[in-house]
Amino acid sequence: MQFPKCCARVSHCYTVVSCSLADRSYAAATSMKIAYGKTTPTSATDPEVIRIVEGVERLRVALRPGEYMVDSIPALKYLPWYGRNLRDGFRSTRELFTEQLSRIKKQLVSVS
Repeated sequence: MQFPKCCARVSHCYTVVSCSLADRSYAAATSMKIAYGKTTPTSATDPEVIRIVEGVERLRVALRPGEYMVDSIPALKYLPWYGRNLRDGFRSTRELFTEQLSRIKKQLVSVS
């Protein structure tokens, strides 16, 4: 993307942000810092980051219209074996965020 010469600073910022967004470890570290106050180094191989990326991928697939047969055949939701991977993904994601919130609660109690 080309910017006018008077916008050199904007051009530099655009380059930094676009490169940074392509780097999952930077995005993950920033997200964890903002949402949970995590100050330890976070990388793309961090187990928490891997679980978050997997959860986002499951959400992306689940939100795609017609991705699951239950969209066309609602009675499938009553079959116990149908949607097991969605339930397991939900439990995994809930567990991850519960752990994060518990860590924050402990930090708040230790500060008080």
